[in-house]
Amino acid sequence: LVCNRLRGLADVKKDFEQHGRVTLASKNLVTGLLLDCLLGLVFVLGVKWYGPLPWASLRWAQTVVTNLRTIVQWLMGAPAGLKLNAQLSSALGRFFLYHINLWETYVSVVWPWVSPLLYVRVGSLGLQLSLASDLLSLATLHVYCFYGYAGRLYWAWAKALGALGRQWRARKWNPLRQRTDTYRCTTSEHLFLSTVLFVILLFLFPTVAVFYAVFLALRVAVLAVQSVLQRTLELWDAMPWYTIFSRLLGQGPVVGEAHFEVVTGGTKSALYMKVVPTALSLGPFPSPAPNWKSLVTDMLLGNILYPL
Repeated sequence: LVCNRLRGLADVKKDFEQHGRVTLASKNLVTGLLLDCLLGLVFVLGVKWYGPLPWASLRWAQTVVTNLRTIVQWLMGAPAGLKLNAQLSSALGRFFLYHINLWETYVSVVWPWVSPLLYVRVGSLGLQLSLASDLLSLATLHVYCFYGYAGRLYWAWAKALGALGRQWRARKWNPLRQRTDTYRCTTSEHLFLSTVLFVILLFLFPTVAVFYAVFLALRVAVLAVQSVLQRTLELWDAMPWYTIFSRLLGQGPVVGEAHFEVVTGGTKSALYMKVVPTALSLGPFPSPAPNWKSLVTDMLLGNILYPL
């Protein structure tokens, strides 16, 4: 964020040196920066008046750990009345509980070094939102790790089921031709062993899928909040604030860039100038819209989801 702000100020200086005046884009950028700093000052005064934010404390991080431990213990039982494999769910639950205890120790050690950032009383509103996004990533790092563990296990389990299912149906994957071919199984022991493994993995798959679905939901919730914060900052930077305030205050038309169009026709050459009022337009967003089809496919296949 700071680099983007400095880059924007450098662009304003470059436009002034190139055109000899302050362009409309530079006015919009400077107005947005001033308004951002003003709202940041109001935010700081509000925090100073009402006290520290509830999410900017060690208690909030401990609350996240406690709730996650409760969720894992709930999965070790019968979540939503589902009959899961008790031995597998207990093993997975103990694995995640061990990492939760490690994370709780890590938070208690790291938090004294991170807590001074929570008392930053200077900066714009965008800086405060960026700091909130970074703190959310830090506080939910263990959720991302658990999602990665469950996702890789779910992916490997699904791949094993697919391979054993094809072998059980006397079919195999041909990597050279990128297709599934038929083959003849020569030994009955091979077919019997693959069938037994397929049945075992199939009946244990719901337990793995439930763990993966829960951690996937937590990961999607964190990514949604981070995406909202990021899109808010991008929308703020794309808003033409100077143009908006000029039109709201009734200061007349705002002069922007001149666009010329060559009109052919007629025998005489003539030059026409026409003032065309245009609607407010937002600049292009740096981050493209997410591909929802690819996103849903990655969820079903167990691929890792990255920030939207």
